[in-house]
Amino acid sequence: MEQKQKGAEEMDNEPKLKSLEKTFKILECFTSEEPGLGITEISHRLGLYKSNVHNILTTLERMGYIEQDSETSKYYLGRKFIKISHAAMSAAGFNSRVRQYLREISAMVEETVYYGVPDGHSVIYLDGAYPDASRNTNIITGITAPLVCTGIGKAILAFKDDAFIEAVLADPLERFTDNTITDPAVLRENLAQTKARGYSIDDMEHEYGIKCVGVPVLNRFKEVMAGISVTGPSLRFGEERILEIAGILKKKVTALASEV
Repeated sequence: MEQKQKGAEEMDNEPKLKSLEKTFKILECFTSEEPGLGITEISHRLGLYKSNVHNILTTLERMGYIEQDSETSKYYLGRKFIKISHAAMSAAGFNSRVRQYLREISAMVEETVYYGVPDGHSVIYLDGAYPDASRNTNIITGITAPLVCTGIGKAILAFKDDAFIEAVLADPLERFTDNTITDPAVLRENLAQTKARGYSIDDMEHEYGIKCVGVPVLNRFKEVMAGISVTGPSLRFGEERILEIAGILKKKVTALASEV
C-alpha cells in the first residue's frame, strides 16, 4: 500500500519537475551577450511551445525575476537576480576584500586584473579591476570562458585533481587562435608546468594579441576555489615582465587566501 502511494506521489511530482526544468532552461537563455529575448526566440531555441514560454515568463515577471520592455516586448532578467548574484558571489568566496586586492594588483602592474571561479569545465568571471578607475568593471561579471585556454582557467585547472583534469581533456578542445593548444598530451604537460611554477600563461591562446598570467586562489585545505589573472596586449608581456607579474600575483594571492 505504501509503495503504491509513493509511486503515485512520484507521478504527481513529475509534471512539476519538468515545468521547473523548463523554467531554469528559459532563465539560462539570458546571457551578457543576449540580455533581452522575445518569446519566439526562446521558443525556437528550446523547442518549447510559445504558450508554454509565455506562461512561465508571466509567472517569473509577476514574481520579479523577469522584466518586460514595453516598447520592444523583449524580456530581461529582473532585479531580484542582482540580490541572488550577490549571495552567489559571497558563497563563491568573493567579498569586498577580494575587490580591494584586485584594485591593488591592477595599480601595481598597470594592467587589467580578473577574478573568476570554476563553473564545470569553464571559468565564470566575477569581477575585474582596471588601471583606469573610470572604466566599468561590471562588464566582465557573469562571462564564462574555457578552463583550457585562458590564463585564469589554466591556473585553476592545473591545481584540480587528476580525475577532473582528465575529464576536461576528454572534451573536444576548441581552437580559438593559432596558439590554442588542442592536443591533450601537450595541454597536460602545459598544466604540469603551470602547477610546478605556480602560475599559468595564456600565450594568445584565447584571443589574438592578448596574453595573460594567472594564479590559483587556494583555500585552507589547499583546494583551488578561484583564480586571478593579469591580462594585456601581448607586446607588453615579455619573459621578464611575465616573471614580474607572476611574482606580484603570488605574493598578493597568498595574502588574500589568509583573509578569505
